[in-house]
Amino acid sequence: MMALEVLARRIMLAVLAVISILFAGSLIAVQLTQSFTIPTAHSATTRMVTEKDNIWFVEYNTNKIGLFNRTDRIFSEFDIPTKRSHPSDITLGPDGSLWYTQQDANQIGHFNPITRTFKEYDIPTIDSLPFRITTDAKGDVWFTEHYGNRIARFSVASETFTEYEVPTPSSRPAGIAVDASGGVWFLETHGNKLGFLNPEDGSIKESALPELFAVPIDMVFDENGVIWFGGRRGSTLIAFDPTRKAFEVHAIPGGGVIGGLTVNSTGKILFALENSGKIGLFNPVNGEFKIVKAVLEESKPYGIETDDEGNIWFADLKRNVLCRLDGQVLSLVK
Repeated sequence: MMALEVLARRIMLAVLAVISILFAGSLIAVQLTQSFTIPTAHSATTRMVTEKDNIWFVEYNTNKIGLFNRTDRIFSEFDIPTKRSHPSDITLGPDGSLWYTQQDANQIGHFNPITRTFKEYDIPTIDSLPFRITTDAKGDVWFTEHYGNRIARFSVASETFTEYEVPTPSSRPAGIAVDASGGVWFLETHGNKLGFLNPEDGSIKESALPELFAVPIDMVFDENGVIWFGGRRGSTLIAFDPTRKAFEVHAIPGGGVIGGLTVNSTGKILFALENSGKIGLFNPVNGEFKIVKAVLEESKPYGIETDDEGNIWFADLKRNVLCRLDGQVLSLVK
């Protein structure tokens, strides 16, 4: 029975792909997206993480941590203790707990998914505007202080902060990620640079971006340790290889502003294009783009992740929904 169900699903996908995929150069329009309405209206869901059957996300406008179980398709929402904190990012720690930034409260928060309890921590620098957040292999939390012009580390063990000032004044640090060796990388939206922080001695090195006024925000590592990020003003996808210390710039066909990106299990770079209802895919091996019209009506995709089945999840700010795009759709596109 299971084999028949799998076969039927594959046949359905193939038929729908033939019917629904409209080729126009590298632009493809599809109607294979499921949408799930977030219970609280106008939530402004912008960032998410996937964990087993769960999609965790922050509701920027409505001050909540959200949970969507993709098996039973049920939402749960949890009110953040500090009112109007405006959570702007969320990440998973090695122990499966959640850490998030409380932008307007000048705090980072911790949420225990087992006990469903919160704990909040005040950041030493006043009005720092914590923006993007991640964790390292040791469980320490790293985040950018967008107005404070600092990179901060929070030791979970001692519950203490360490802050490192970015050399470029008013650089507006944004996206942040930790490499396999524990090095911390970050983007400067105003400084127009890529930064590297050595956690052993706290030193910071900066590299000018290949495009002027790129205004990069989010970043991700691929399986080879290459950094990928989007230039918001230049409609480009940019790569940096730390080994070669070299940038590569790839123009997005038809333009667009990247509102989040991730890497799937086959090493492809997936990204959401704001204001267009499109999801992009870039193959680093052959340099080929595929742009997918994932939502046919007016939409604003933001934030993007994949689950363990290869499905693509993103938030639609316009319609206040979470969207699921079957990952096999992109594999059918040649």
